Formats: sequence, C-alpha cells, structure tokens
Amino acid sequence: MSLRDRFSIRECPRTGSRTTISGRTALLQAKESDSSDSTFLLWENWFRHFGNYLHARRLEILRDLIRTPKLSSALDVGCAAGILKAMGLSGVLGIDFVSSPAVDVLASGEYLPFRDASFQLVFAGEVIEHLREPLRALKEWVRVLKDEGRIVISTPNGLHVAVHGGNPEHRRMFAPNDLSRTIQRLEVDVIYAKGIFTSLIPGRRLFRWIPFDSVKMALLRLPVPLSLSYDVFIAGTLEAVGGNDSLNDMKSLQCLATANSDTFPRLRPWHSQRPLVGRALLEKSLSLIILS
Repeated sequence: MSLRDRFSIRECPRTGSRTTISGRTALLQAKESDSSDSTFLLWENWFRHFGNYLHARRLEILRDLIRTPKLSSALDVGCAAGILKAMGLSGVLGIDFVSSPAVDVLASGEYLPFRDASFQLVFAGEVIEHLREPLRALKEWVRVLKDEGRIVISTPNGLHVAVHGGNPEHRRMFAPNDLSRTIQRLEVDVIYAKGIFTSLIPGRRLFRWIPFDSVKMALLRLPVPLSLSYDVFIAGTLEAVGGNDSLNDMKSLQCLATANSDTFPRLRPWHSQRPLVGRALLEKSLSLIILS
C-alpha cells in the first residue's frame, strides 16, 4: 500500500476537524458531501497529489512535539478519528461536534466544559481556521492547560493560503507571527514555530510530476522561512509564574482574513491597530501583493 493510500486527512464539513481515513474512503465521502463536481475533482486532486503527504509530515512533527515521558493527560480539540489516540498516547480526551469512536465529549472548541489546569497537553490540528471565535478558543485552550503544560497548534499560513483554500469551511486565516505573538500574550512561551513546505510553489502541481514517495517527503522536510511556508506548526509551554490573569486584557486576535461560510469572498486584510515593523511589515507587504 502506498503512502498516499495509508495516510489521508479530511476535514469534517460541519466542524472542520481533521479525520484520518483511507484515501479511497475520503474521496467517496467528499463526493457524497459536495454537490459540485468541480469541487469534488479539486478535492480529489489535492489529496492524491499533495494532501496525503502533507498530513504524513504533520504527523512526524507532532510526534516530536509531544514526545515527553511526563505526559499523562491530553486534550485533542476537534479530534474526529483521534490522531493522538492513534499515536498511542494515554490519558487522551477527544472533543468534537460530531460523535465518533474517538470522541469522548461532544463540545465546541470555543467553550470547553473542563476546569482550569486540567491537561498537560492541548492539541488543535487544522482547527482554528474553522472557528467563529478563534481568540476565545485560544483563551480556553490555555485556560485548561496545567502550569508548564504544552499547547500545539497547526494551521495553514494565512499570508499565502486563500480563506477557503479548497475548503469552504475555512472562516479565518492567520499570519504566523500574529498567531505566535497572540499565544505569547496568553502567558505561553513559544518554543516552536516552523513552517511546512513553501507556498511559492503549488504543491499539488509539483508533486503530480514526482513519481517517488520518498522524494515528496524529502521536499516536505526541507526547512522554509515561516512567513513563506504553506502550513504552520506553533507550540508553546504555559509559564508557571503569572498564571492566566491577563487573559481578559487580550486585544483581538489579528486575523489576516475573514470569510463568510456561505460564500467565497476575496481575501481581505484585517489591519492591525499598531504600526508594523521588521518582519511583520514584510508579511503585510506580501499579503498586499497577493491581494493585488
């Protein structure tokens, strides 16, 4: 069985959570849920040539980030099929809107029904771009973290990936540095912020001409600048001193773009309330180039 048949990730049309299923099943389910043939063909093409390999690379990074002997409790936000449980972690609690064998609690990622400091790990993979209230969700994820607990988030790079990005359920996209700074303002020490692949070359078009799985995975493992990446992983550790008292003082999360779930509007910049300097200025310039 090839790599693209073993690994496939599909985002639930209702929740935006990720589901690890076989490639053939993903395509059949996508065809049933999409009324448009063109949408299905785009979905099929992306998975076949690029999506499956991107997901395999995400799993590699996630394994490295959660590798700790002290981990005894974890929350998988938007768990769907349950990636953390499938990886063999113990003490994993999965939440999602839709029931599945891996879902322990039916709940929203923006309103967690758990006490403060309940988990040593909170993982939200390819989830935040689907939420209506991403800032509230971030606050909730940090609230339920124990001191020195770890939070891991992955999301497409909003500087280069369109709002829908092939998925009509995407509502907001985020500039990597904006998201990283927002997490830091929540008393989280960001220890990892790296990108996957480059957004300057369409992966789907490039990978369709590469016959070897090993070459495709090698390309996905190459280091790329965060601001030029296609997908972003950010991980941080909750500071033990200071607690979460500053959560209510947070400014609004700086979204690069927003979208109406019923339409496909053009990418719109969400302007910052403070001057942009250095790398942030470069990111804003890149986004304006894309808009033009």
